[in-house]
Amino acid sequence: MKNKIITLLFGIALLGCSSDDNSGNNNDNGTTNDYLPQQQGNYWVYDVNSDEFSGRDSLYVSGTTTSQGDAYYTYETSETPLGFYSGLMTNGESKTSGSKIFMNGSLGLGELFGEGFDFEISLDDFVIFDANASQGQTLDNESGSFTIPYSPEIELKVEYTLFAKAGQNYPNYTTANGDSYDNVKSVTIAVSAKITANIVISGFPFSYPILDTQEVLSSTQYYANAVGVIAVNTDFKYQLNEIPIPGYELPMPQNFQSHTTEVLDDYLVEY
Repeated sequence: MKNKIITLLFGIALLGCSSDDNSGNNNDNGTTNDYLPQQQGNYWVYDVNSDEFSGRDSLYVSGTTTSQGDAYYTYETSETPLGFYSGLMTNGESKTSGSKIFMNGSLGLGELFGEGFDFEISLDDFVIFDANASQGQTLDNESGSFTIPYSPEIELKVEYTLFAKAGQNYPNYTTANGDSYDNVKSVTIAVSAKITANIVISGFPFSYPILDTQEVLSSTQYYANAVGVIAVNTDFKYQLNEIPIPGYELPMPQNFQSHTTEVLDDYLVEY
């Protein structure tokens, strides 16, 4: 969540269909049923803005791997990604099977809570999109827990639930920069969490919930047929409880809130 400077360095031959300062509808979206064209060399450039920084993410398909006969695609950015979506894609690999997009890798939320907080969720063929899902349908979910030895006196227990849920369908969707796309479907990826501090005081254990169950991440992605993700709205937030023990301070900032947008500015896709 720190300020970063993005530099766009691309040298890719224009063999596919590209969008720049136009509506973005340079593909026949009515005949192509692919909401994330995953071919090596395809790229998407996003304008990223948040309460703390602004810049650009240049996301591209960098390669392929094979696991149990399935092809997975890997992604990279020209610089460290600013946006949630670009960060998600570069931290793993994805595949398309039928109407679904699956993700392997990890979802890291450590920076949300400050230094020394290792909050990472592993993804194992987690469904992040399904073109055939109905509005409100849960695409996938995962729950788990882990502990963090935060200091000699404090151990943190984190319990979380990750889910992906289908959102609205849009015959036509216009992004914040004025570009219009046909056949757009949205999906929300969210994480709720609870954190309990296990504290040892003069040899006696004491437990206290410093984070009541809250939705700490909510990210909505908008997929356009034959293009890919065209916009992302992401909110990070939490509010901690104070530890009612004199001399003990919270091991992280007491509250946090941030809103980030990623809007497609340019792209090239092949099939």
